[in-house]
Amino acid sequence: MSELDSTAKEFADSIRGKCTEFRKTHVCTQEMLSYYSGLSQSAISKFERGEIPLTLESVYKLLRAFNFELGIYKVSKKDKINYDIREQNENN
Repeated sequence: MSELDSTAKEFADSIRGKCTEFRKTHVCTQEMLSYYSGLSQSAISKFERGEIPLTLESVYKLLRAFNFELGIYKVSKKDKINYDIREQNENN
């Protein structure tokens, strides 16, 4: 597996874990998340189980439904791409 593939898998796993954890912590059903994100409940279920990847557009919709923002940045030429997922500030 290339470094890029490894980073992409790590990113997807992180998004999957954050969304599932946040959804369950806040007693949000997949149906509710479907309503707020515009994604189908079936797609959300498959994504949470790791059965399907999501497009960047779908990731964006999920993060916006939870009021999360995504920061992607490169630390240096030698380092891999880093990212940060956190709840949006009200100032954004």
